Amino acid sequence: MRIGYLGPEGTFSEQAARRLAGETGALLVPLESLVDVVQAVQGGRLDRGVLPVENSGEGSVTLTLDLLAFHSDGLEICAELVLPIRHHLLARLETAVGEVHTVVSHPQALAQCRIYLTTEYPGAVLREVASTADAARLVAGSEPGLAAIGTELAAELYGLQVLGRDIADLRTNETRFLVLGPTGCRTGRPEKTSLVVSGSDHPGSLYLMLGEFARRGISLTRIESRPARTGLGRYIFFIDLIGSVDDPEVQAALTGLVAHCGFVRVLGSYPASTGHAGDAAGDTRVADISDVRRDIDLLDDLLVELLAKRAALVRQIGTLKAGTTVRDPKREAEILERLKQLARHRGMNPELVTQVYRVLLSYYVQLQVEQQSEAGASLEHSSYPSPN
Repeated sequence: MRIGYLGPEGTFSEQAARRLAGETGALLVPLESLVDVVQAVQGGRLDRGVLPVENSGEGSVTLTLDLLAFHSDGLEICAELVLPIRHHLLARLETAVGEVHTVVSHPQALAQCRIYLTTEYPGAVLREVASTADAARLVAGSEPGLAAIGTELAAELYGLQVLGRDIADLRTNETRFLVLGPTGCRTGRPEKTSLVVSGSDHPGSLYLMLGEFARRGISLTRIESRPARTGLGRYIFFIDLIGSVDDPEVQAALTGLVAHCGFVRVLGSYPASTGHAGDAAGDTRVADISDVRRDIDLLDDLLVELLAKRAALVRQIGTLKAGTTVRDPKREAEILERLKQLARHRGMNPELVTQVYRVLLSYYVQLQVEQQSEAGASLEHSSYPSPN
């Protein structure tokens, strides 16, 4: 068995490939790019290829999605792996903490550690390279003062010290990897299916697509859009669902999809990963209170950012309501009812969510009232005769 992954040695992709290989004695082959991995499997030079597809903090790896959609002929997904991501700050042995002036790594690794870097190294220059292992290799051959975000394996391979351990902003940082092989490669009981479908120009087409699954009680674990490359505003959708293409209900849903989509392609049915950060690699570390508080602080930052964006949209609506009544009781009731249902679905207290949003809605109404008053005063002022 030959398994390819994004190299060089020391990447998280290598860790995923090692897990896939287990005790089989498979040959692990590092390649320079994800494109090389896919093409090597297509050409028969590899039996399997391991590709990162999404991270719990930074979202999807868009190159992998595009390769699956447009360049994976003759291949299918035969397995998935979920790997806990442990980022460390690596430097040469003689580098002191205060000497670090530049940090290099893969763009996603830098993004996943942005709070740590801003707090601990606010003046450091951030440089992007092709992989975390490339970053470690670069640091190993550089002058002191350069540091890399990478794996503990990379530190061992390139003779580096760990200046900062577990520096990711989120404690539950995981990356999901897909395993590609030739068509018919799947083994084990398929529990999950991945699709790519094209969107339609018809109004409500996405609603109709999702309805094919909802009517049959099929759970979707992921849906994401990417440009279809056929024109501006045209998209394809990646869908992950619980179930196998061998299940009658899934087959019926796929048949129904054809009526709403330009094309439907099954990328693979495969066993669902049971790996999670904390058990997939024997990680028994228990987060202390400061770890949890840091995660809460990050979520609070995101909440405030989202509230600011919502307020900006409310102001836009206020402009469109010029000359009409600000308060819309029917719309407010619809919002509150929808949020109550969402709260119940998420295990939240619906009354608490309702109270919070009543405060927000009252604030937004007052915002629009003041906005209209200011607009009226401005209009009245502009109608005065010029003193000159």
